[in-house]
Amino acid sequence: PDNPDLLLVSCDMGGVYRSEDGGQHWTMIHADQKLERMHLAPKPVHLSKRIYWVTERNRVCFSDDRGGTWTAMPVGPWKKNILFTAAQEGEPDTLLVSSETGLWLGRGPDWRCLGEAPGGPVLALGGTLYAVFPGGILHSSADSGATWQVSGDLQGEAVALTGSISGTGETARTMLLASVKGSGLKISEDRGASWRLVKSPYENETALNIPPGQTNVMYALQTGSVETADLLRSRDGGKTWDNIFHMPRPGRQRG
Repeated sequence: PDNPDLLLVSCDMGGVYRSEDGGQHWTMIHADQKLERMHLAPKPVHLSKRIYWVTERNRVCFSDDRGGTWTAMPVGPWKKNILFTAAQEGEPDTLLVSSETGLWLGRGPDWRCLGEAPGGPVLALGGTLYAVFPGGILHSSADSGATWQVSGDLQGEAVALTGSISGTGETARTMLLASVKGSGLKISEDRGASWRLVKSPYENETALNIPPGQTNVMYALQTGSVETADLLRSRDGGKTWDNIFHMPRPGRQRG
């Protein structure tokens, strides 16, 4: 978000690549950096001075030089695979790690367990932390995770969550977008208090994105076991969705 020209890509053959010019040129991050199984990890979290990513599926690492070199943090208490991550800038940064064994809050070397059930999607947006607990219950914190409150109910298992804020001051508009199994894509414009279904049925939309500073343009990517991998786009705040990229999976066809 702070540098749209900086791109990080991990391939299923094990290579991790970096571009600083919007994808025109790429360099491979050396294997000595020990970036392993990155293609199975949650997407990296970009802050103004630091990037967080997950290596070995269960270990957080960070880079302070735009992804050139990486340092692995001590292994956390979750023990199993990390499913989602979020980070809020500060001294130190606040990290949310959602894993197969629970949801964890970290500041510096210390970690606090927020729940021992498998964690759902997490998000840091506009000074607020969001975390989806089992059953689709959305919690939020406005004080870097010190206290939490129930913000809303997604009424189903959420598999992805993203958001963006457009405008400033009294004209600021917050948009949250979630993908919910058994339902589809849902949107909230009141910080998660209420949700409306904008696309149904659910078709493995497990990767979501709203460009920073926008609340009308948003993307949803279908992944996993579906027959095709379609990239969907909305340019009207989720009211309508267009298929802008279609990639059939090998050996599978529609119909």
